[in-house]
Order: sequence, then C-alpha cells, then structure tokens
Amino acid sequence: MLRFTLFRIPVSIHWMFWVIALLLGTGFQAGGMGPGEGQRLLAWVPAVFISVLAHEMGHALLFRKFGGRPSIMLYGMGGFASAPGKYTRPQMILIAAAGPAVGFAIWLLTKHFIAPTAIQANFLVRVFVGSMIAINFWWSLLNLFPVLPLDGGRIFEAVVGGHNHRVVGLVGMVTAIVGAAWAFQTGFLIFPILLGFLAFQNFQRSQGKHPRYF
Repeated sequence: MLRFTLFRIPVSIHWMFWVIALLLGTGFQAGGMGPGEGQRLLAWVPAVFISVLAHEMGHALLFRKFGGRPSIMLYGMGGFASAPGKYTRPQMILIAAAGPAVGFAIWLLTKHFIAPTAIQANFLVRVFVGSMIAINFWWSLLNLFPVLPLDGGRIFEAVVGGHNHRVVGLVGMVTAIVGAAWAFQTGFLIFPILLGFLAFQNFQRSQGKHPRYF
C-alpha cells in the first residue's frame, strides 16, 4: 500500500489500482493493444493516476471546507474520498458534484489549451494529453449516472432523501442496466461488467440491504 500526503490530505493507493489501470490501458485502442503499442501504457497509467486523484481531491477539499478531515483511497475501480461527520443535503450534493466538476475542468483545460500546443510534441506526450482528455470526460460523465456509489447516485440520494432506499436503488439498477447494454456495444467489456455489478448492488439496496459496493 502506497501512502503519502497531498495538501495535508492523507492518500492511500492499493496495488489493485495499478493493475486495473494497466488492464484499462490494454483496451484503450479498439481491439486491444497492437504490436509496439505497449509504450502507450507509459503515458496512460500516469494519466489515470492524475485524473482519478484530482477527481477525489475535489471531493476531499469540499469535505474539508465543510469541517471534515478527509482522506483518499485509490483502489481497483477508482477512488473514494471520505470524511466522517454530519453534513447537510446541500453540502453532500456539492461534495459529490465536486469530483466530476474537477474532471470536466481538466478536460476543458487540456482539450482547448494544452492539446493544441502538444501537436508537435513527442509520441508519449501526445498520448498522455489524449489520455487526459478521454479519461476526464468519460470518467466524469460516468460518475454523473444516478447509480450508487457513483457521484450521481450520491447526488440523487441526497436530493430524494437517504430513507428512500427503494427509489434510489431501483433508479440506480435501471440506469446501470441501460448503461451496461450501451457499453457492451463499445467492445470495452470492463464497463458492462462494472455496471452489471453495480446494477445488482443497487437492486440489493432497493430491497433494504446495505451492500459493500467494492
């Protein structure tokens, strides 16, 4: 387990985070990585790390703004920022929205200001910039799905109230199933598998159970 502190916020990284990042990198190109394309991982994995860490840092900084003492964990399928305490519904909505907001900000900055200047850069720099654009857009968009434990699910839960577990679970289950069906058409099997898993977990929540999502 790798541990360090960033902006006075403890960060822990599980070894599975690197494994999943590598697996995602091998499927970055349609049909998988071709001969000689393994070097793309040298740019892809740092882009995943920076993007996910920035996303979680958005949550953590809002937690701290509202009086919490946050910590961040990066694990197999992403990351999780937490800070025990009592927060109002508006605060929880802002905290949940902060991660995708940071991601979309990085996407816009990279696409419109950095990418045009990176056209003449070397291969790895171009791959890194392209990876940052793709990751921050699609990861932020996915996180807005109203599916727990994604940020959109937490926002929806805060809006309708934590006691409406049946509504939150059913909406999450249906959204995850639809998302999995769409993702299956793209050929990236890891996303249908993830969304299928989340569909089952949200179904459990609709039945009043409290599953562990990851």
